[in-house]
Amino acid sequence: MDWWVGGLSPRTCKLRDKFITAISMKTRGMESCLDESGIDQDTGVCVMAGFAGGYQQWRSLQPRWDEVVKVLPDLDFHAHTFFQRDEQGKRVGPYKDWSDDSASDFLDSLIDAIQSVSLHPIGAAVEYAAFNKRTLDERIFLTGGVKSQKRWVTSGSPDRPYYLGFQHCVTDAIGYAEGGHIKVNFFCDTQKQLASYAHALYEQYKKRHLELAAHCGVLSYVDRLQIRVVQASDLLSYVTYRHRTNPTEETDYALLRLLEKENELRFYNEQGIELALRQFSPPKLTMGDMNPQASEREQKRRKRLGIAPLLEGNM
Repeated sequence: MDWWVGGLSPRTCKLRDKFITAISMKTRGMESCLDESGIDQDTGVCVMAGFAGGYQQWRSLQPRWDEVVKVLPDLDFHAHTFFQRDEQGKRVGPYKDWSDDSASDFLDSLIDAIQSVSLHPIGAAVEYAAFNKRTLDERIFLTGGVKSQKRWVTSGSPDRPYYLGFQHCVTDAIGYAEGGHIKVNFFCDTQKQLASYAHALYEQYKKRHLELAAHCGVLSYVDRLQIRVVQASDLLSYVTYRHRTNPTEETDYALLRLLEKENELRFYNEQGIELALRQFSPPKLTMGDMNPQASEREQKRRKRLGIAPLLEGNM
């Protein structure tokens, strides 16, 4: 062992810290906190993003995050409210009397807290226009539909790109657990509208990806006031969304800082979705073949969204 004046050398300290982290992760597992932005069609982009890290990293973040947000009512940070401006360009909500310097210091303190525990940023932004152009069968596949060679076994959620981003985040988080006997537990901000299928999709995901199933822990939708570190994922998700839709210097600054050490965010535009579909082939019986009503709804949907109709064989 190499020694340094006054104790262990920096190199040995670093190796020791890595060892302690590895032991902690194997005994306690890993966790990923996720949040969404832009789940409505008219937003242009749907984002699912957050962070992955070891059990102790998240436990270290909690008091640091609380120390920063204690100035807010109920310790509740919402990125949407923080970055929002009224018609006069003034801040709103609990920030309405804050100076720009105070807001800047607050934002830096939030990001410093996240950076101090070395979490891994993960996420995906899905462009609605690119997603909506795909066929019904392609969108079923992208949102977790299961098929045999002959037919669809499950129908996915072809109107919700949220589930494409969700699966991407699960895969990315598990990527940090591979190589060890480590499970990843997932915590998402409460989302009553989307949680039910997300749980079903997660169970299907484990069956479809048996090589990853051993790393899949529990999936929970939690209250952001009880599990406040989920608010950190809200920050990353929202500034990613704003970067793709309505960026400002402040939101892009936050995104740049959050990703300055590591950037694993994926953009599913037309090219990104094309890559995601490169190994997809529809079953012999398409969803339109199996369910004429689904075919009719799809044509009406495309008309409503101003997208060219498809031939029946391409439904």
